[in-house]
Amino acid sequence: MPTSLEAIGADPTRFYLGPARSHRTERDGILTVERPAPSRPDVWTYDPLDTRPGSADMDNDNDVVHDANRELHGQGLAFMTPVFSRASEISGFPTAMLWLELDVPDTDFRITLEEITPAGHAILLSDTQLRARYRESLREATLVQPGAVLPYHFRQFRFMSRRVAKGSRVRLTIESPNSIGIQKNYNSGGVVAQESNKDARTAHISLYHEVDRWSVLELPITTSTPPRR
Repeated sequence: MPTSLEAIGADPTRFYLGPARSHRTERDGILTVERPAPSRPDVWTYDPLDTRPGSADMDNDNDVVHDANRELHGQGLAFMTPVFSRASEISGFPTAMLWLELDVPDTDFRITLEEITPAGHAILLSDTQLRARYRESLREATLVQPGAVLPYHFRQFRFMSRRVAKGSRVRLTIESPNSIGIQKNYNSGGVVAQESNKDARTAHISLYHEVDRWSVLELPITTSTPPRR
């Protein structure tokens, strides 16, 4: 029997991120336990002056259960597991390691994990955020060299425990948060708390899934078997 939260789900299931899309559910990329064929990087754009994502936040009102067809406005990517053939428990701390390339010295990332039900509802499971300049240390900032392809480790997901229903899937969304609810990063590499619209730089972000640069999600599935294509 596990004796700590960290021990729960200590043998996670690895999912590889396959080719993705930047819009709605029916065009999501894949999360697969089998390593996919190498493919070109997926790209999204984060324009800090685009106010549409903030308006979407107000529409959703931060509900933990909402319509699965959330529009990313091209400012993120989504990946989906196959359908779970039986109910499965996911308990523990998810982690992710993504290979990313930026053309700006800094930006923010948010990863959201959701259960997508057969009825088309999205149920929040866990999430995490990371500022690119703190990818190596949460205490010391190191700005990004534009054009460098670097690993970004997401280890600060909240603990989660849920029995994912038969017929559901799990969706990972990676985006640059552009929300009315959190501090906005204008991507200039300056002091974020002192930045304003005049400092804004549009970020173009590439996510890699190729040999020696596999982007992966690890889910602490503690019962049943992971879904396969």
